[in-house]
Amino acid sequence: MFHDLYRIVLTRCSALVRLDAVDTKTEPSLQPLAIIRSIDLICHLWQQYINTALLPLASSSVTIRREMVVFNNQTVNRMETGTNTVLQRTTDGESWI
Repeated sequence: MFHDLYRIVLTRCSALVRLDAVDTKTEPSLQPLAIIRSIDLICHLWQQYINTALLPLASSSVTIRREMVVFNNQTVNRMETGTNTVLQRTTDGESWI
């Protein structure tokens, strides 16, 4: 699962690099929207996995459960922040019209 998160971070970074290299006077590519869909799907799967598989295992220890919730919130926040950045840059590129 962590390998997938690492891959998403790399994909987001490469999408940002591609968006930075785009000429704003030409029609923008909508390919980053496919990346956003994939990131959204993985984010939802991550949340379901945490809620159905991991949190029930930590029900006996409040401290471990709290740490798992904090880690989950930070991970989801990083994914959403990256997705928002890519989406914002994609929509900023729409100013060519």
